[in-house]
Amino acid sequence: MSSVIVQQRKNISAPLRLVLLCSDDPQHFYLRYRIQQAFPGFRCIVESNEGQIRHLEEKGRRGDVRYMKYHSQRRKLTGDSRSRKLYFDQLLPDDLTLSPPDLEVASINCQEVWDQLDKWQPEVTLCAGTKYIGKKAIARSGVMLNLHTGHLPDYKGNQCIFFTLLDGEVDKVGGTIHQVSSELDGGAILDWVFPDLNPNDREEDLYARCQH
Repeated sequence: MSSVIVQQRKNISAPLRLVLLCSDDPQHFYLRYRIQQAFPGFRCIVESNEGQIRHLEEKGRRGDVRYMKYHSQRRKLTGDSRSRKLYFDQLLPDDLTLSPPDLEVASINCQEVWDQLDKWQPEVTLCAGTKYIGKKAIARSGVMLNLHTGHLPDYKGNQCIFFTLLDGEVDKVGGTIHQVSSELDGGAILDWVFPDLNPNDREEDLYARCQH
């Protein structure tokens, strides 16, 4: 499907109608900056971390809420949160002015998002860091691509770099660009990204280098 759109756009001078669905971590701020450089006028919907937790609480998913809060506190105590912010901050220009997101929500799977996608009619939608995306959003998103930090199809879900290292599969430390389907981290794989590996790398170092 993506190759068909590329062919169709060869004779079109209008800007690509691109939407970014992402969260609000440092790597997502950096991603918005890079997309703003390449596709000025793109649309952005942010599903914030706080919103994700609030949505899970409303759904009664207490186990998922506890996990997210534990993971956040663990990253703060180990210094990983600060390390990630410093890593991506040094990739941004000092005078950066980033356009605010068009919409901030607690869940990508809501009527407000569906209405905006209907209005914008995106040709391509990029996803990074959101929770599971349902069929109604996928159907309104043109070609939907996910930037997954993990080697698919082997490592799906969260903490993929950790589990790759735990399994000793260093050759599979990387990220995957794939089309989104209703299956978690499913869909056609378009490409893999492999960061440089250094002897003293930590999991956090590898995760950050997979992102840019």
